[in-house]
Amino acid sequence: MKKDRAYIVFVAGLFVLFISLLLLQPDSVSWNPTFTKKDKLPFASRAVFERLQDIFPDRPVEAVYVPAAEFEKEWDEEAVAPAMNYILVRQKAVYDEFDRRAICRLAAAGNHVFIAGGDLDDAMGDTLGFLSLYESWKGQSVFGSPDTLRLNFEHPLLHTEKGYAMRPGENDRYIAVADSVKDVEILGTNSQGDPVFVKKQMGRGAIYFHCVPLAFTNYYLLRNDNAGYISRCFSYLPQAPVYWDEYYKVGRQEAATPLRVVLQHPALKTALVLTLVLVLLYMLFQGKRRQRVIPVIPPFENSTLQFVATVARLYHNRGEHTSLAHKKALYFVERLRVRYQVAVDLNDEESILAVSARSGVDVALTRAVFRFTHHIKTAADVSQKELIGYNNKIEEFWRHAT
Repeated sequence: MKKDRAYIVFVAGLFVLFISLLLLQPDSVSWNPTFTKKDKLPFASRAVFERLQDIFPDRPVEAVYVPAAEFEKEWDEEAVAPAMNYILVRQKAVYDEFDRRAICRLAAAGNHVFIAGGDLDDAMGDTLGFLSLYESWKGQSVFGSPDTLRLNFEHPLLHTEKGYAMRPGENDRYIAVADSVKDVEILGTNSQGDPVFVKKQMGRGAIYFHCVPLAFTNYYLLRNDNAGYISRCFSYLPQAPVYWDEYYKVGRQEAATPLRVVLQHPALKTALVLTLVLVLLYMLFQGKRRQRVIPVIPPFENSTLQFVATVARLYHNRGEHTSLAHKKALYFVERLRVRYQVAVDLNDEESILAVSARSGVDVALTRAVFRFTHHIKTAADVSQKELIGYNNKIEEFWRHAT
């Protein structure tokens, strides 16, 4: 009982120590771009998503957890009037064929699609007529330039003297528009005058493409006066219901398994880890022996061989060589039958050949043993010399047998 109490105290101490370390450790800041609406990380978009309600007052703002092709099927044109705004912000604007066509059909139906991504796949670029490329900065080093890179607007009412600052290296793309493309309007540029924000007219709607997605994150919304840049970009969109894409960042909202639900919440995930640790500790300590060592009891000796040896000595001492020889012959025949699964006939040549084939003993030796055995079984009197000779012949047979 005292040992159990010591184990419980030890495990409880480890539990308290682990909880204390979790509470005292500083929160690590991840600069990994996620663009999700639920994260408070610098390069997530929680603050931007919450600001949409201020930019589009009295309009519903909803998150979408399905791909564009599925969203198009679920979207009810009659229920959403006037049209709607579909906003997709992610690191790479890369979509499969079904989603790409769905985006174009949504825009052609009179909706406005806002896409922000550092990369644009070739198929979408061919459809829109422009590509997102690395900025050369016209000979200047991106990270070595002392000037802060800036974004601005072409419209005189939105243009500012200073522009909106971006850290070097995070605004290193521009949009190359083909000369043959029509219905493409340049809305914003970088400090080098290269396009970063354009509008493509499609049917009754339009597709807006911005090649600097980091501008729509928590960090740049709260940095200096960059909140004005985000609101001015979205000001090109009409006052209509807003659908914010989350599928291409976090997937579908519903959990596929109960374990995924647990892992989505830090508190439940920590509880699961602690439970597994405690189970392992319990198995470690409870797996030890908790009773006295069981003594080893030796098995009973097989006295059959001792009995046989005693009986043999008895026959030998009394001089009953004939009886002993008969029993030895019977035992030899029975052993042959059981071991080689043959019907032993001492006078049958086929039986001799069968035993020789199965035992691997020479036919001559097998025939000699069979004849000697037949002589012993039929003899009325066996001398000690014959008994010894018969025993030697049997031992010779078994030495060669397999």
